[in-house]
Amino acid sequence: MIDYRKFAEGRNAETRPAPRAEVMGMAEKKRRYTREMTEWAAGLTFGDIPARVVEQAKMQTMSVLAAIFAGSRMSSGGKTIAAALRGSDPGPARLIPSGERVTVKDALAAASSLSMALDYDDYTFAGHPGHSAALVPLMMAAREDISGEQILLAQTVANEIESRIGGSVMVGPLNGQMWSFIHAAGAACAAGKIYGLDSDRMASALGMALSQPASPLAPGFMGADSKLLTASAGISSGLLAAQLAAEGLKGPQDILEAEDGFCETLSFVPIYPMLTRLGSCWLSDTMSVKLYPGCAYISATMDGVFEIMRNKEINPDDIFKIDVHASIATVKMDEMSRPLVTHQNTHPVTLNFYTPYNVAAGVLDGKLGPEQFEPERVRDPKVWELARRVRVHHDMSLTSNLIDSATDLIDIRYLLSRMRAGSLGSMLKRLGPASPLLWLAGGREITGLMSEGRRALEKVFGAPGDDDAERRLAPSAENFRMAFGSRVVFDMKSKDAVYEFEQKIPFGAAGWPLEDRRSDACGKFEKEALATLTPEAATAALDAVSKLERLDNAGVRSLLDLCCSKK
Repeated sequence: MIDYRKFAEGRNAETRPAPRAEVMGMAEKKRRYTREMTEWAAGLTFGDIPARVVEQAKMQTMSVLAAIFAGSRMSSGGKTIAAALRGSDPGPARLIPSGERVTVKDALAAASSLSMALDYDDYTFAGHPGHSAALVPLMMAAREDISGEQILLAQTVANEIESRIGGSVMVGPLNGQMWSFIHAAGAACAAGKIYGLDSDRMASALGMALSQPASPLAPGFMGADSKLLTASAGISSGLLAAQLAAEGLKGPQDILEAEDGFCETLSFVPIYPMLTRLGSCWLSDTMSVKLYPGCAYISATMDGVFEIMRNKEINPDDIFKIDVHASIATVKMDEMSRPLVTHQNTHPVTLNFYTPYNVAAGVLDGKLGPEQFEPERVRDPKVWELARRVRVHHDMSLTSNLIDSATDLIDIRYLLSRMRAGSLGSMLKRLGPASPLLWLAGGREITGLMSEGRRALEKVFGAPGDDDAERRLAPSAENFRMAFGSRVVFDMKSKDAVYEFEQKIPFGAAGWPLEDRRSDACGKFEKEALATLTPEAATAALDAVSKLERLDNAGVRSLLDLCCSKK
């Protein structure tokens, strides 16, 4: 029998792996990132938030509510969840949009699930925070005496913290909606702000929320109704964490930066700069709204499709082929969905990531909304006949634009300088399509560095320590561009006609003026609300969200009632 005690004692310094920092010659002094973030969160007041950030929070609320309305009309998944929760214990909250009385927890579970039903949510540079950031404080208003101003304050805290946490583990096996653990963090901090937690208890809430970080596995995310649960599980644990912290239960105070903590565990190389500049670099400035159901990586493609159709008389039968040229992000997500495509029997969750179907349905119907993902439409052979004529190609220039937009916000070279040269190959191999954005964010630079190894890394980039992390994140995100570009080319059978349109930034995304994005969010809300609610309720609800910061608790509850005025 092995004497494990002697075995452990026999290990010496030469046999132990060197700490990550020592490999690159970086004797780093870890900052207390967790406490810095929670001190900022606990101390933030509404007056500290720039007016433009408030507007973006309201824009996010419009988008999330619109996604709930759209999801509630889906025959797959959304209606099932709502029906299951109708039998729960009655409470002060209501199911949106049907109106049944339920607990706040169940109202949140239903709302967040419905908001994910069509992948029709908002997104920032590093996450999809709206499922929790916008919904947690809004739904808590059914039970707590809180105003619209307090809701926006808690929402902004959650947006900033969620986006930063997502960004800190961006170079890792997970990405985007798969970062469902951010909803635990967002719910904990949003609820903690509503409860008035001080920095110590806010740190405990965040620590408990991230102590057991959950994320969906690909089989339950890309091809099944269970994707709808992606955010709700995290929200539930985050709410519990805030409640326990309010009662005095202690959580880890260094959950983000600890040696075996969140960032070190869930990334190949932690991007600690993403956890800095709170209150100066507002990641809310990267807030983007989807105008079509589906992954953000298809948005620019659909913009191109509809721009061509708006300016040309297109007969679908006259289309020889449609070529979609896009960045690696779009290409990889499309590839990820393809094994799950079974044509007429394909699940709507899969189709949200599959470019050919979206293009074909958009061309045939002149729009892309919830109706295009109903079983009757999916089973139509005409859609699939046209989808077979859609080809997706990688365009290096669009990938370069995407990389450049990322480096405008975060210093990618800093990221690479912290990485062990020997891990570069394994990182790229493991990332694959699961993390398309950062798979390529260092792509241009990694290609050259791989051949030269560690010595080149140190020579070219040096070895910056953790102390200069803050300057590695841009001072402001106001000019950030969400460069998920696409070039769409219609090759027609007759007259040798070729129609082309390139969209570098999707409509509704960061990079367009705030006024344009706000208008897009209003239009999205109005469209989906009018399809779900009575016309009077839809109009009144939009007006209420537009002036949310001026509503008292009664006004907020009235808004929730309006959102339950189903036709």
